[in-house]
Amino acid sequence: MFDFVLSLVGLVSGLVGALILAFSLNRIVEELVLAFESTDTTLEALISSQHVPKFTGMDRRLKAGLTSAKSRTNLGLILLAISFAFQLLALILQDGHS
Repeated sequence: MFDFVLSLVGLVSGLVGALILAFSLNRIVEELVLAFESTDTTLEALISSQHVPKFTGMDRRLKAGLTSAKSRTNLGLILLAISFAFQLLALILQDGHS
């Protein structure tokens, strides 16, 4: 019974860790898309000799996004490692009872 609980805890922590990693990746991709779009807009304006838009605060926004994504990524990886440990322990305990 204890091995079942360990396995269940491992599965839940793995699921939560994977979801955190997915949200973290989504945040990084959103920030990169925003940076690419602003660069693309600036290049198009330079080529067509139009007024070049000035984007302010991009560096702070990218830095904040990467900082929060980094902490969430670390948390997600830790949860996945814990998940693996619980699953392995549950497997060892299950084999010991068989």
